[in-house]
Amino acid sequence: MSNKSKELATFILGAAVGMAIGYFINSDKREEFLETIKDKAGKISEEIGEQLDKGKEILGKLASKGKAGEGKLEKTMDGQ
Repeated sequence: MSNKSKELATFILGAAVGMAIGYFINSDKREEFLETIKDKAGKISEEIGEQLDKGKEILGKLASKGKAGEGKLEKTMDGQ
């Protein structure tokens, strides 16, 4: 697919999504739509927070292992 075709497809998709959002915001299902969006955003936010916590834990473990390895290396170098 050429770049022009991709750009056109992206534009059309964006316009369709915009029209759908506009329809729901102006319809009688507005409150339901907004509540669904809030729920999804909350779930995504929680998931991101959990993943960040896991990443911090993993980085902490790696840092500890690195410090332990550094100490072993220094002991080995001093013994020579």
